[in-house]
Amino acid sequence: MAAVGEDVHLSCQLMQSRDVLQVTWQKLSPEGKEKNFVGYRNFEQGVSEDFLGKVEFKDAGLQNCSIVIRKVMEQDEGCYLCLFNTFPDGSLTGRTCLQLYGLTAVIQTQQTVMAAVGEDVHLSCQLMESRDVLQVTWQKLSPEGKKKNLATYNKHFGQTVNPGFKGKVEFKDAGLQNCSIVIRKVMEQDEGCYLCLFNTFLDGYLTGRTCLQLYELHEPILQIRESKSTEETVVSCSATGRPAPTLTLNVPQQDLYFSHNSTVSVTNTNGLTAVIQTQQTVMAAVGEDVHLSCQLMQSRDVLQVTWQKLSREGKNKNFATYNKQFGQTVNAGFQGKVEFEDAGLQNCSIVIRKVMEQDEGCYLCLFNTFPDGSLTGRTCLQLYELHEPILQIRESNSTEETVVSCSATGRPAPTVTLNVPQQDLYFSHNSTVSVTNTNGTVTVTTTAVLSGFHGNDTQVGCAARLLSVPEIQVFKTIPAVKLFSVLGFDDESGSDENFTLIVTLITAVVVVCVAVVVTVLLRHKHKNSLSHRDAEEMEMTQEPIEDPDE
Repeated sequence: MAAVGEDVHLSCQLMQSRDVLQVTWQKLSPEGKEKNFVGYRNFEQGVSEDFLGKVEFKDAGLQNCSIVIRKVMEQDEGCYLCLFNTFPDGSLTGRTCLQLYGLTAVIQTQQTVMAAVGEDVHLSCQLMESRDVLQVTWQKLSPEGKKKNLATYNKHFGQTVNPGFKGKVEFKDAGLQNCSIVIRKVMEQDEGCYLCLFNTFLDGYLTGRTCLQLYELHEPILQIRESKSTEETVVSCSATGRPAPTLTLNVPQQDLYFSHNSTVSVTNTNGLTAVIQTQQTVMAAVGEDVHLSCQLMQSRDVLQVTWQKLSREGKNKNFATYNKQFGQTVNAGFQGKVEFEDAGLQNCSIVIRKVMEQDEGCYLCLFNTFPDGSLTGRTCLQLYELHEPILQIRESNSTEETVVSCSATGRPAPTVTLNVPQQDLYFSHNSTVSVTNTNGTVTVTTTAVLSGFHGNDTQVGCAARLLSVPEIQVFKTIPAVKLFSVLGFDDESGSDENFTLIVTLITAVVVVCVAVVVTVLLRHKHKNSLSHRDAEEMEMTQEPIEDPDE
């Protein structure tokens, strides 16, 4: 705690002996951004130009380092970080927060205002306690913490907009208890924090603060290039915006898919931050080797590059370091798991072997420079897995319908689709159930009724899709309607009664057929016998009678 206008001492002491290369102090902005302002190494002190005369070293050392902030004001309030950059452990960080007290009143204002580039922005302040207010003044805070008056409202002289802001800033509500302004067609230079000062009799200035944050998004640029294969095409898309936009490639045809996705994010920043090129998101299958890279796009005096893993609680854990004096170091617990691919002070990349679920998350690459301190890139690893779907077919009560279900397991949750090539067949009564397994995977089961059979063999398929991963398809054939099904029996039921009945029917049919054949043969034989006897009788009748006179 400190009063407005006092000098404040901030100190950090490293309680364990380490090989410290440099100590850097940073100021955290309300948005959580880190700004380096002082650094110390080997009896050499560095203070950023914006903080000269404002910040001084009190004790400059590699184990114990403290600073003095002169005549603290409202803009100095907040949290400060001290970073001990060590070898081989990387950055060890301490945190201390400065809270001011003094003459304050309740002022209601917007803490942060979001606006698109080119829009009109309304900023307002309201004094919630009755005071004798003489004048209200609006100020703009520069990145260096300097204040610039924009506009004033006085109970005697009314509204005044300072030169350089006329046509840009206007009063919306001009009052001594409630005062708001409009900033026309905001641009990048308008971004930052604004103060409203209520100048009261006896109490002095009562201050409110509101910060303007701009966003912009430009139309993406889509490019298509040929590849070495006639069946493949390279597609890339770039979009510029702030904060960083999210890009997604898509294709409507179900038989096409994207693979080998990669994303590169280039952040253009001002001040002491350099441009670091890194992959914003890296997609990998469980068990693969993953390459993470960071490249410093501006020439700086880099002492060391440190790789850190962000935990889910937001804590940073150092696991690998490259130093120009000591070379490569992989911390205990990560040896055999992490290796350097390209070890350099301007371009540094690592390989994580056979990634598992616990490797998923975000990684930081820290370029520790003098006198600017740490310049940080961030890349996030997202894992996926997709197992072959299981297709099942069951008969229904109707001979013209079949129940088809398909299950696929993966993470994140896969998309499961049933398909049938015959146009006269169709699925109905679709339902999908998702079950999250204990290992983080999700099993998705899609079930539907296939209708429209006409007694022919039918092929059904199931496709499992996941992000831009190539889909996995399986197929099964439903055979033509069998005799047993026509008779109303289930040939897969294993019922002894049905089998006995069928055998009995077949035996009866055979017996009848044999009886018919035997009857026909007997009748034919009997007919032949009668014909033979008639012939003998006719011969006897035709014998000549002897003449007695002869």
